[in-house]
Amino acid sequence: MSYKHLSLEERERLYALKSQGLSLRDIGKRLKRSDTTLGRELKRNAKYGTQYIPCRAHKLSDKRGWRQRYKAPLKNPLVFLYVRTHLREDN
Repeated sequence: MSYKHLSLEERERLYALKSQGLSLRDIGKRLKRSDTTLGRELKRNAKYGTQYIPCRAHKLSDKRGWRQRYKAPLKNPLVFLYVRTHLREDN
């Protein structure tokens, strides 16, 4: 099974259903998502006691993804050259 990030639409539906007082399990069934995934989403994107805001959560998620890709080790030219050189060597 492959992991798929929540879309902005799913985040908006999560917010609306949570506002109606539904449990995470009920919301998970409606969105066809795990209740633990939804709980993690709420915890991760409602920092410091602030309310969960779907568009803000989506921006934070995109920012985390961009940061992770930007900091990938092979993006550093010195690391890339080292790896490429050592992969080409015959043992």
